[in-house]
Amino acid sequence: MKEQLLKKLISNNTMFKKLFYFFLFLIIGGNLFASHLVGGSLGYEYVGKVGVNYRYKLILVVYNNCDAFSQVPLPVPSQNVAVYDHDITASNPMGGGNKAFVTNVNLLLVDSHFVEPPTSSGCAVGQAVCIYKGVYEAIVDLPLSFKGYHLYFTNFARNAAITNLLNPGGTAMSFHAYIPPTLVNNSSPVFSDDPVPFLCVNDTVSILNTAIDPDGDQLIFSFVTPMDAAATTNPLSWPITPTSYNAGYSTPFPFGVAGYSFIAGATGLTQYMSPTLGNYVVAVEIREIRNGQLIGVSRRDLQLLVIACPPNPAPNLSASGGSGTTQYVINECDALTFPITFVDANGDSLSLSTSGQVFDTSFVNPAATIDSLVLGDSTVTANFNWQTACGTAQALPYLFTVSATDNGCPPKTTNVVYQITVNPPTPPDSIVGPPLICQYSNATYTVDTISGFTFNWTITNGNLLSGQGSTSVNVNWPNVGAGTVSVNAVSDCGCPSATIDTTITIIPAPDADAGNDTNLCLGDTIQIGGSPTGPLGTTFLWTPSTNMNNPAIANPLVWPNTTTNYIVTIDNGTCTSMDTVVVTVGSASINAGADTSFCVGDSTQLNAVGGIDYHWTPSIGLSDTTIANPIANPIVTTTYYVTVTDSLGCIGTDSVIVTVNTI
Repeated sequence: MKEQLLKKLISNNTMFKKLFYFFLFLIIGGNLFASHLVGGSLGYEYVGKVGVNYRYKLILVVYNNCDAFSQVPLPVPSQNVAVYDHDITASNPMGGGNKAFVTNVNLLLVDSHFVEPPTSSGCAVGQAVCIYKGVYEAIVDLPLSFKGYHLYFTNFARNAAITNLLNPGGTAMSFHAYIPPTLVNNSSPVFSDDPVPFLCVNDTVSILNTAIDPDGDQLIFSFVTPMDAAATTNPLSWPITPTSYNAGYSTPFPFGVAGYSFIAGATGLTQYMSPTLGNYVVAVEIREIRNGQLIGVSRRDLQLLVIACPPNPAPNLSASGGSGTTQYVINECDALTFPITFVDANGDSLSLSTSGQVFDTSFVNPAATIDSLVLGDSTVTANFNWQTACGTAQALPYLFTVSATDNGCPPKTTNVVYQITVNPPTPPDSIVGPPLICQYSNATYTVDTISGFTFNWTITNGNLLSGQGSTSVNVNWPNVGAGTVSVNAVSDCGCPSATIDTTITIIPAPDADAGNDTNLCLGDTIQIGGSPTGPLGTTFLWTPSTNMNNPAIANPLVWPNTTTNYIVTIDNGTCTSMDTVVVTVGSASINAGADTSFCVGDSTQLNAVGGIDYHWTPSIGLSDTTIANPIANPIVTTTYYVTVTDSLGCIGTDSVIVTVNTI
């Protein structure tokens, strides 16, 4: 009679309900230490930095037993949550010893409602089950912490009718959550479903435990032992005291060894089967993983009421017509379409509903679409459609849930979690090319071909000469220091892959000094090269090597016959440099001219070249012995010698024969 009155009052408006529940709570006796708690959860939402502090909204959910045996059937107006400092490194958030008290936070009731059991026309099974949900919230500002904080809630007592716990009416219900260091902006996962009010004995039932992480972190679900009250709260004794099980029950066997419990670690989908009637408590912990690091811990406490039900098999996911596959792997830009069909063996009417962030454009754009809510007679089908776009890929699969409920007695629901992994375009494996390069040099860098892809190259501290868009580029490196070659693959629909890169070390070429240009006279020897010609440990090669004592030393001796450009190449094993020295040879071009002849009584002009000062001997028959081109009119054949001094001061001698022909 009591729960019927409560349910009738619950149907009224929300404000009236809250006021009524508050006063009814006072009338019932105001004893908080009563048998009434059947589950809940504790979480938080990061709001932002306020001044020097970091603001969080604490969110507490408490489920009350509101049946005829509950001493406190309705939510109280407020609840307290305590905050504690984490005492060791944040890399081990569940370790350490007792936690120092920081503050108490008073959370106010912001929402409450009756958790409706599934109903169908003319079916009274399970309608006596009464669970009431209260949601409490409050804001707290916490100082900067590099270790994080622990949240702790406890209340007394659990439902005395719990089967698998020892002395449940004398056992507290406690929740815990860990906040990572405040610079790690994080919000805990949010459970979006209420627990199933009851299970049918000997039936295997699925429960979603749907949790959405606002930050997109990886969630790992597991069964844990429910918490009792901590031994002390200032400081918080650590670890928090777990509940004690009755004989034959444990965390892996909450329904006893003849029962069944399973949880999918990646999705939170659970399955339960109890072979006996009763009330059973289970706890689900969620661990948040970001970049391979555990950053958050929260949990959910559930009381599962197992009752006797008439036979009614739950709907089944059909494997025909393309339905039945629950895990897909696609690439960005792919379109994914598939049907989801459930059938009911009893021919019951079915309703199908779906939920998930993949349908939310604020989470992914474009979002997927699906038919929901869909009704059918013994068979129901919804069609999933998603045209993915560039940027859709993520490390974790997209999850969405599908629930099919029949109208049997009692109504049965089958829950299925779908996982869709969207892969990004395949990046190149590696960049092949010289990692050490000489300044001013050109080099080629390549990647393997990926069918249908082009390649976008980026060069830092160098110049891309050619090859953009292809698998191979040519790069010039004009600057000493570090450079980078980066490349990503671009799919045929324009989606870029992750970028890979390689670092290039650009080293200076060795200094080369062939020495100053110099002069020598024909027949002389001179040493060429700098001081030094190149750095210690380098090798040398001079060209040309003609009239040189050793072309492989830094400072060789040379005796060229003509003016010569000597080039030295310096090699340090990686880079080479060159320099040139000009050795000008003096007197090498001295020439008295070609021999000549004439008849007696005639004359001829001599033409010496190669200098700036001339002296002819003998002087007989010459018009001038100090010029390059005197007139000669000897009366007999004569050999003239010219001594020439060139601009370098080199002196050379040549001769010319003047033949005098007689009549």
